[in-house]
Amino acid sequence: AKDREVGGDALEKSEKRSEPGEESKDEFPKEWDVAWGKIKGYPFTPCVVIKHDTEGVWKKPGGKNGKYWAMFLRENQGSWLGTHASDMKQFDIDASRKIAEKKTRGHFTDTVP
Repeated sequence: AKDREVGGDALEKSEKRSEPGEESKDEFPKEWDVAWGKIKGYPFTPCVVIKHDTEGVWKKPGGKNGKYWAMFLRENQGSWLGTHASDMKQFDIDASRKIAEKKTRGHFTDTVP
């Protein structure tokens, strides 16, 4: 990512923001990230990491790297998910194609390129 100028000063390296697709695995997920989430018995489904409506947090302790509140799109339901690949994956074109290739009982395959 190139340095961006703010008020005539270039941002320091520690202040640089990564461009889409440059986030390291350690930075995933963050609030408002779109991801593929999975609950046992259901196929991977698009979701958004957001604050829980009653607890007011989007991340809490639990599991190896914590748990993240994921609101599933088209379902109006959410769940606390871990970051293990069997629970949540980054939403990118390669992951989308792999998920679409698997049998998903017809869910979302028409919306994935």
